Amino acid sequence: MISAINLLSVAEFATLTQLLCKIHNGHKVKLENPELDSRFAQADSLATELIIAIKRVAESAGLDKANEKRNITIRNMFTMLEGACVSLFAEESDAAKKILEIANRYGRKMTTEKQLEESAHIDSLLQDLDKSEIKAIVAKIHCGAEYVAELSANEAEFKAAQVAANRIKLESKSEKSATAIKKELREFLNGTLFPYITALYTLEKEKYASFYREIEKEVKNANDSARKASKNTKDTKTETTPSTETTAE
Repeated sequence: MISAINLLSVAEFATLTQLLCKIHNGHKVKLENPELDSRFAQADSLATELIIAIKRVAESAGLDKANEKRNITIRNMFTMLEGACVSLFAEESDAAKKILEIANRYGRKMTTEKQLEESAHIDSLLQDLDKSEIKAIVAKIHCGAEYVAELSANEAEFKAAQVAANRIKLESKSEKSATAIKKELREFLNGTLFPYITALYTLEKEKYASFYREIEKEVKNANDSARKASKNTKDTKTETTPSTETTAE
């Protein structure tokens, strides 16, 4: 009997399901079972949906990271300009005051705005700072040009992350979380697909023997790996947990 799978991670569920579908495709013509084909098509669809959900989480995290990166640059740039305003060098001080006046049109509050609004303000600020006469003023401030270049690069990185996140969002058939899809896939495999494969093998051992053994083997390998990983995690936690025992005086 094919064992139920429970301990696998979200990504491992998707990987195993795709592997099982690949095994089925290798036997599909020989088995000639439309019902089996239909059930594997459903499993493959859920696995694909799960992979997209995983990517959506990853791209969202990447977008948040890129957003925070540009926010840090903005805050640092304002701090730098404010410091340069009190520089002992009059030329640098005067230049910093002029650039700070331009930056204050948008202000530090950019970092608390919605991401699209922040992008619009950063683009406007960068356009203002890209004028030839303003570039000459920025050049008089220690590290001024470097901060402008850094903000430009970070904004470009954010927009690239935004494009990637939007692309994954368009690919998504639903907004269900990866955890919810994993639960649906696990219930389908354990409660529907595996019992059906086992029933087919019980009724027609010779016809389904090779297919059944391959499926059973991969499921067993996945379960064994998950149990081993779980045990190692528990052992590590036990080793790193400080002892609560006290020594009697």
